[in-house]
Amino acid sequence: MLLSYFDCIFAHRMTTEKKNMAIVEFVSFCIERYKQLKNMSGKEVAGMFHSLGIVNYLITNYEILHTQNADFIQEEIELFIKAKSA
Repeated sequence: MLLSYFDCIFAHRMTTEKKNMAIVEFVSFCIERYKQLKNMSGKEVAGMFHSLGIVNYLITNYEILHTQNADFIQEEIELFIKAKSA
């Protein structure tokens, strides 16, 4: 059975939306974990992540980072912050 053009576009759109949602969940996970480890509020961490470009870093590197364990991701965030602060 051949899919119509509309079916193909719809399937692609759904795949893209699922991936976007997975990225949002991943960034949220990173913010929550950092918040707990550093005893900060979610608002503080979200603001810091945004201002330092960590959110963009996490989104850009999602494909690699989301397959790693939480400690590795935390270490990457710490290294990113140190590089920005230097």
